[in-house]
Amino acid sequence: MTPARRKRLLRNLLLIFFLLLGLAVASVCMYCIGKGLPLQENVAAILLGRKPGSAKPGTLLVHETPSTNASPFLHAPGRPSAPIKLKFNLLGNWTYTEGKTPIPEKIRALDGKRVEITGFMMPINEPQRLTRFIVVQSLWGCCFGQTPAVNHVIVVTMEPGKVVNFYPDPVRVTGVFSVGETREEGYLISIYRLVGDKVTVR
Repeated sequence: MTPARRKRLLRNLLLIFFLLLGLAVASVCMYCIGKGLPLQENVAAILLGRKPGSAKPGTLLVHETPSTNASPFLHAPGRPSAPIKLKFNLLGNWTYTEGKTPIPEKIRALDGKRVEITGFMMPINEPQRLTRFIVVQSLWGCCFGQTPAVNHVIVVTMEPGKVVNFYPDPVRVTGVFSVGETREEGYLISIYRLVGDKVTVR
């Protein structure tokens, strides 16, 4: 096959791929419209592979996995019986400038506390049986709009021995919250983190 024919074939394959992708997105949109579902949250959710509304509120999404590592948070002395209810309005209601803006003291005061926050899950690596994921206030802003600011995102790492299934509707995530800049190879990764022990459908 000549280079010119190979180039034409590749271009045609790419064209077919984008046409099929467009049809898939259109089908999802028509599904949401037909079911009366809000497009802004559910298009991304369906594309990620889980049907919205397929679990009842309060459904536990966490599964135990065999692990020899005991969680340091399971029997932590002085751990409160009820988590502090945390909201994205508090976490994101200030403008962060890397290396210049200090994290507000009222947020720093939550470092090390067990909290509960409601948001949308976004997988980092695995599509299911997640050990790490991020929680955002809205899938719409994360997937189809402007990238959320670093103070609008919580990086969640599940306790050792626990995994969680992806769910597209809002979930409640509970665990120990930590605050502060973390960097990898000089790049800012997060300022909010949470060691998750419980994830339920809202």
